Amino acid sequence: MAEELHDAAWNGDLDRVHALLADGADPNVPELDDTAFGWSPLMLAARKPGVMKALLAAGADPAYATPSGELVAMAVARIGTPEGLRLLQAAGADLRATDRAGNNALMEAAGAGNRDTVAFLLDQGLGVDDTTHDGGTALMAAAEAGEAEVTRQLLAAGADPRRRLRTGTRADRTAIDLAAEHGHATVVELLASQPPGVAGDP
Repeated sequence: MAEELHDAAWNGDLDRVHALLADGADPNVPELDDTAFGWSPLMLAARKPGVMKALLAAGADPAYATPSGELVAMAVARIGTPEGLRLLQAAGADLRATDRAGNNALMEAAGAGNRDTVAFLLDQGLGVDDTTHDGGTALMAAAEAGEAEVTRQLLAAGADPRRRLRTGTRADRTAIDLAAEHGHATVVELLASQPPGVAGDP
């Protein structure tokens, strides 16, 4: 029954989800396949707010985290909608929560190029220059992924393009360095056009 619920959630089959829940399907049982990410039904339904609402009403955990630490809000930020994030928030999820590396939902949305959830999360007060434990920012995530429109969106919101990664093999790199390394010329041009200023945190 768990696999059926996962498939129905992913495919947005609301009638099937209702039927399975009525038959006693667990709304929190994660994927168990070795090739899967350990997502819960709520994460699999990230693109379908109606299915998310049904799962939450049945007791789905809005703060569920996978074994790797990925949170429901991160999945919804990447592939979902502001409506889905509102549902999580209303159910008690902390949209500012981070995983073990310090990534948050805004960084995930930025790296996925999801302009709608980026805008929503900024409106909810997530810091445009919040950093991971190694100094990564949402702007860096967007730049590295070649997401020009989100890069522009974050710059307009005040993101500092001069912030640098602090640790690891990529220490001292900025957003423009990450964009250049991946051949994202449009993003490089956007970042290079920013006026000079005081460097961000080392």
